[in-house]
Amino acid sequence: ELREAVERVGRPSNDEEDKTGVYRTASARVHLVLNDPACTVIDGDGLKFSVNLHRLTAPHITKIDDCALCACNNLVDAFLPSTIIVRKFAFGQSSSIRNITLHPDHKVMHDAFSACCSLYVLAASTGFEGEVFDKVGLPTFDSTHITHYIGWRNDNDRQKALFYLMKLMLKQEPQEEKGLHAFLYQNQDPANYILTFLCGEKRGMGDLRNLSKPELYKLAVAMNVPFFDAEWWSSLPGNHGTL
Repeated sequence: ELREAVERVGRPSNDEEDKTGVYRTASARVHLVLNDPACTVIDGDGLKFSVNLHRLTAPHITKIDDCALCACNNLVDAFLPSTIIVRKFAFGQSSSIRNITLHPDHKVMHDAFSACCSLYVLAASTGFEGEVFDKVGLPTFDSTHITHYIGWRNDNDRQKALFYLMKLMLKQEPQEEKGLHAFLYQNQDPANYILTFLCGEKRGMGDLRNLSKPELYKLAVAMNVPFFDAEWWSSLPGNHGTL
């Protein structure tokens, strides 16, 4: 029901699903927000093959079940700060996704991000390398390096948010004579220099999450990042063209 509601947004009444029960093209860019505290699980296959889903914000979800967000090829961002359990192939084949926020203590199945092509490129650009093909040239479903990349990226985002907050504290006179705020205010010049460096600190090629699909594709070619056959990617619902 949830998937059907997302897919019907902006879609003409005469636009029919194909013979597999899937829409081939998107009719809208949907930002799905799940704010109900009672909604803690996205069930298996729940949003599978959604072509309209563009962003997902679900602060109370603790578990993403098997294939729940599989092949959502226009999904770029998933904000899931309470999600601890990410099951088998949960985001598998969602080729556009490049930004995922999970709980710091997440437990992710090794194949949860299998065939997430954009994440393969982003992970490689920051030094998290993994094998996409096995010894006989077949796709492997081990995306553990993607999980490591996401964990590092989440930690980095949280730290930068704290550093930016500290920079704001430099501009406001503290109400207390002691404490962090007072220390930063009394040492504005060195504190500002250090915090500016930390806010801009990068690993590898830096934060490339805002690159377009064509730009990520060019980067993948330049870095010789292995990814799946372009014709196969193009055949997936909502996933026309490279990456």
